[in-house]
Amino acid sequence: METNTLEVKLKVCAGLDIHAKTVVACVLIGSLDPLRAKKETRTFGNTYILITFTW
Repeated sequence: METNTLEVKLKVCAGLDIHAKTVVACVLIGSLDPLRAKKETRTFGNTYILITFTW
């Protein structure tokens, strides 16, 4: 049985979920264990294309 492994380079991950009326930003910081990582999610209105993130 063959196994593949990946080397972890970063402990911070972010993603954007873009909808017609909103943009949702999610950031995971810290531990690689999903139960211990700090998660922060924010929703922004998508009224204007220009979005400023002040995290």
